[in-house]
Amino acid sequence: MTFLYQVRAVPPSAYVISVEGSIDAGTSIQLDLALNGVLANQAVLKIVFDLAKTTFISSSGLRLFMVASKAMSARRGKVMVVGEDRRISEAVTTAGMQKMLTFAPSVDDALAL
Repeated sequence: MTFLYQVRAVPPSAYVISVEGSIDAGTSIQLDLALNGVLANQAVLKIVFDLAKTTFISSSGLRLFMVASKAMSARRGKVMVVGEDRRISEAVTTAGMQKMLTFAPSVDDALAL
């Protein structure tokens, strides 16, 4: 199964983390390392998770949203989710995390908010 991710800085204070494939216990380790690198930059005020090509997210993946949300909340920043499909939005809702995240229809929209 394919799993790819890309981290892209969007000056002055945002990052986009794009994910293709499943975010599960095995793959979330890689994303955790990438997210920690993003969060180490204290200037970051917005993280956009582009999940347009994400097919599944486990509780390990949802934990990454929680980590990002707590860090951005402390900075008065935002965590945005783009392109979530029904399975992903259901996982977020079931975990009670819908109030922690802001959903946007596209990366450009998320960056503009």
